[in-house]
Amino acid sequence: MAGKTAGLADLAAYMNIWFLAGAVPDAAETLLAGFDRTQAWRKRVAAIGHGPRREMTPAEALDVARAAEPAGLQRPRRPRSAGPNPRRPGQVMADDYGRDPIAGTLVAANPGRVVIAREDPGLGRLQVHFPRAGYVVIPG
Repeated sequence: MAGKTAGLADLAAYMNIWFLAGAVPDAAETLLAGFDRTQAWRKRVAAIGHGPRREMTPAEALDVARAAEPAGLQRPRRPRSAGPNPRRPGQVMADDYGRDPIAGTLVAANPGRVVIAREDPGLGRLQVHFPRAGYVVIPG
């Protein structure tokens, strides 16, 4: 949608068409009839696929997290409107329901995401990624 390769806009828009086609295929077919460029785009995005996937138990997922060490983040240049300053203690919480704050040290913030580093007694050092939409950052 925004260039020669797929980006976040493509994935955000595609999921709506994917959901519609899966939930009510006849309605999707009717609504998309005659939109040849949209149909061609839909096929290109679908062809990207979902990447390799492997079933694992919750315990196995926690073992992977425990064994992993967070990689250094390449922080993009942060516009002034992106939010709080990195490397400050803070909390992240949902802005609608489940408002339990998650404490950590802010390590990255840009218009699309917030990343906090935190230490978990059972898992060690983690970096937890949150989308900006639907979450708020609270200092300290």
